[in-house]
Amino acid sequence: LVEEKSAVAQEYFAAVTWDGRRKLPVVIFSDMGGIDIEEVAEKHPDHVGRGHLSNLLPIPDFRAKEVVASVGMTGSELNRATPILARLARLQRDYDMTLAEINPVARLSDGSFVALDAHMEMEDEAVGRHKTMLAEIGVELEEPREMYEPSEFERNVKAIDEADHR
Repeated sequence: LVEEKSAVAQEYFAAVTWDGRRKLPVVIFSDMGGIDIEEVAEKHPDHVGRGHLSNLLPIPDFRAKEVVASVGMTGSELNRATPILARLARLQRDYDMTLAEINPVARLSDGSFVALDAHMEMEDEAVGRHKTMLAEIGVELEEPREMYEPSEFERNVKAIDEADHR
């Protein structure tokens, strides 16, 4: 997609991904968008805000607001940026994403925010549940992967499962 050139005042980074160590989704926001977030986190950790979300409870806007505010954003900018991160978190959960990232989120010279680039990755197992949505947005699904040869352990588990009436 090609968009008209925007009068960008500042670029931000917003993402929601899965934290494998904590086994929870984590929201990430940085006031240094448009560049590699790993580099920003290493060289400027004070410019990266993070916060974990529950797997079970609804995603509250105030949690996103805490993360955005942790990088120093205040006032009306904070109030305009918070819904972007909160909605991104809901998108990540609702559509079984392993990653939902907007880099950069731009604050334009008129004070509005716009996503200039986004990247999303869906869990392989979730594709079947979201085929309709994927087709609506024009995602071409690849042919299913070939099944791998199950290990002896997996064959034994399957036999036990089939023999157990429960």
